[in-house]
Amino acid sequence: MTYYLKFPASTGNTNNNNWLVQVSGCSGTAVISYTLGENLPAFASENIYIFDIRRSLNSTSSSGGTGFLLRNRFGGVDSTATVNHKINGSSVSGANLFDSSPVADDVCEFETSNSINSGVFAFGGRHSQTEGYSNLAIKNIVVTDDNGAHTIDMSDSGGTLSTFDSTDGTITLTLINFPTANNNHWVSYGGGGVSIPVIINHLRNQGIA
Repeated sequence: MTYYLKFPASTGNTNNNNWLVQVSGCSGTAVISYTLGENLPAFASENIYIFDIRRSLNSTSSSGGTGFLLRNRFGGVDSTATVNHKINGSSVSGANLFDSSPVADDVCEFETSNSINSGVFAFGGRHSQTEGYSNLAIKNIVVTDDNGAHTIDMSDSGGTLSTFDSTDGTITLTLINFPTANNNHWVSYGGGGVSIPVIINHLRNQGIA
């Protein structure tokens, strides 16, 4: 089965939108890309983050550093220390990564100007576990850092896991504060089979391979 990750719906209070994807094991600066599983959600009057460099491993404490990509509830975008924003390889503004034009299967991308000091960043939420991005859907995250390119394929979750590694085993994705009762944040799509590398990596993440 193939899966994409669907972020929760808003609680109506951005302080309670406490979910994020934690990515750890990074080195140096990074180009970060992600493929959309659905059309980008329409504008909502709330603060949301795509990226925050200040995440500490499994902690809401700030690791320091500068680098974030966020939109405030009035529509203003802060892309401090992120550059080379792209959609499907074409240059765009940081604001375009939040507007309604990106659709399912589009590849969104940006680059950090500063090193990821702690080796950890928050995706889809503020480092302190507030201001989570509502209804965002992603098929993968690709991090290209000082050690090369690392693909986090959401299908490697098997539709159940809350933490698993990139296909090369170098970096780790951990879901923070996603609902776990029925795993409905994992959305099956495509209906086709899964490639052998994906099966092997899923078994590895399960501790079998």
